[in-house]
Amino acid sequence: MPQETIQGKPAQLTAGDSLVWRESAPDDSSELDSAIYAFTNPDTQETFRVSGAVDPSNSNSYLFTIKGGDTADLQPGRFVAALVLEYDWGRETERDAAFVELLPNPEREPEPTHVERTVALLEHHIEGRLPEGLDNYTVGGVPIQKISLIDAEVLLTRYRARLRDEQAARRVANGQESGRRVLGTFR
Repeated sequence: MPQETIQGKPAQLTAGDSLVWRESAPDDSSELDSAIYAFTNPDTQETFRVSGAVDPSNSNSYLFTIKGGDTADLQPGRFVAALVLEYDWGRETERDAAFVELLPNPEREPEPTHVERTVALLEHHIEGRLPEGLDNYTVGGVPIQKISLIDAEVLLTRYRARLRDEQAARRVANGQESGRRVLGTFR
C-alpha cells in the first residue's frame, strides 16, 4: 500500500514513523542543486537531515521522505526544522525555520530513571555481582563499592519506596489507578 503524502512540513511526528510530505519548489528552483530539511533539537543538539527529491508528478514541488530509522533512536522534544537550499553555483540558504514536535517512539523501551538504576545497582552490590564498569557509580557521593552491606540495605529500602512512589505517579499520569489500595474493616 503506497504511503500517504501530506502537503507541507508536519507540525509533529512520532519517532520511528515514516512520513512523506510535499513542499512547493522555490521560485528560483531551476538553479537549485538540492533541497534538504535539517532538524535540530536546540536542547540536546541532536540532528537529522531529510533530502528532498523533485516530485515526479509535479515538477514544481519537492517530496521529502523521513524513514523510520532516521528518528527511531532520537529523544522526544522540539526540533527546529529549516529548509536548506543548495544552489548550482555554491550558495546555501536557510529558510522556513519552524518548530516540529518529535513524539516518543512507542516501540522503544523507556530509559530507566535514576531511582530504577540505583535500585538495580544496590541489589547487585548486595548480591556481590556488580556489573563491570559500574564500580565508580556513586550514591550520595560515596562509591557504591565502599557502601557497607547494612547501609546498602537501608538505602535499598529507601530507594524502593521512592521507586514505588515514582511508579504510582506514572500510573496516575497515564490515567490508571495509583496502585495504592487500603482495605479496612469497620465493626
